[in-house]
Amino acid sequence: MNDVKLTYTIPSADDLDNPAYQCRVFDRIAVQDYHGKSHFYCLELSAANTFEFGFCRAQNIYSLFKDVMTVANMKALQGSLPRLMIPSVPSNIWVKYARKYDPRNIVMWIANSIVLTPEYKECIRRLHLQGMQFAVRIDAMQNIMADEETLSRMEYILVNKDFYPDFKNIIASLRDKYPHLKVIGFKDKIEIFNFTEDEAKEFDLVLGTVMVPMLEYTPPRPKWQHDMLRIIAQLYSSIYDIKEIGETIAQYPLMVSSMKKMMASKPLSTLTVRLNQKTSDNQALTQNDFRNFMVIAVAYNLFTLTDKQITDSRKQPFSLDNINYEPFIQVST
Repeated sequence: MNDVKLTYTIPSADDLDNPAYQCRVFDRIAVQDYHGKSHFYCLELSAANTFEFGFCRAQNIYSLFKDVMTVANMKALQGSLPRLMIPSVPSNIWVKYARKYDPRNIVMWIANSIVLTPEYKECIRRLHLQGMQFAVRIDAMQNIMADEETLSRMEYILVNKDFYPDFKNIIASLRDKYPHLKVIGFKDKIEIFNFTEDEAKEFDLVLGTVMVPMLEYTPPRPKWQHDMLRIIAQLYSSIYDIKEIGETIAQYPLMVSSMKKMMASKPLSTLTVRLNQKTSDNQALTQNDFRNFMVIAVAYNLFTLTDKQITDSRKQPFSLDNINYEPFIQVST
């Protein structure tokens, strides 16, 4: 297989301007364990002129690198997590551009029911040697199932939760032969909360957000929750005393920390200033920008302290590293 020649064709300038050849990010979905801890993100992609959300098609891969997988975009899409799952075709272009990204940061979700050509097999082999991981859907891996060498390079098997009982025996036999395989459950529809904790326990990981435990209040709600909700209402009504809100924020270390980090974030400041320049010549943060930062800080404090109250009520240890931030991220964006 080492003598397989990888062909490479750069689309023409006209092709690059054609929406049919362009790739865009439609959504970013967390891949979590049953505790609600995110292990990596999965991109949902689309061609610019279609509503076919999901995989990056072969003709769109050049745009994937040019328009999506830039250094700035990868940093934002991957966040603080070690890998990013990208549904795609193992085209030679991935090998060609391997120096422009780190294959160790990528999990490639191989397109459903692809014909495993010599080129695709060689791409998978080369990229796997460079540290890339691979995933495939259990009901759409006919060619891969028949190729033991390629099958051994799969790290993840994806399965629809509704049909999981039908594939349990097949998955069990695969894991007996390849113990490193992990199973990712998914559902046809993505919602804010996609899995309950019990549903997620059926799998190693799930595609979507695991529902956080809820807290039923019997005593009156704590004063700090009322304070946070009141401040958010004031900020959005534009009827507020900035000094009073500043004094309240100063009483909560999490809010102070988040405000400092937002103010010190160069990418966030650059984005905010760029948005301001579309409507004015102002190159600085506006009063509305500061208000928006305060709203995020207050909401973050409300979300985090509520999680702490839930863990305290369950007599569980609390840590900022263990919080399931996905519902907060989705609402914020």
